[in-house]
Amino acid sequence: MTERRPVLAVIGVCFDCLTTVDGRPGLRACLTPATPGADIRTQEGTGHDD
Repeated sequence: MTERRPVLAVIGVCFDCLTTVDGRPGLRACLTPATPGADIRTQEGTGHDD
């Protein structure tokens, strides 16, 4: 059985929370400061159009 993590683990060493922020893929949600008006999307795969 796999242990479940909270929505924001804030451990900063895994890549389970990858997001695309303002068109820049590969940013970890737990380490990226939120800014008003930012376009934040859940990332699937590499985040590039490949």
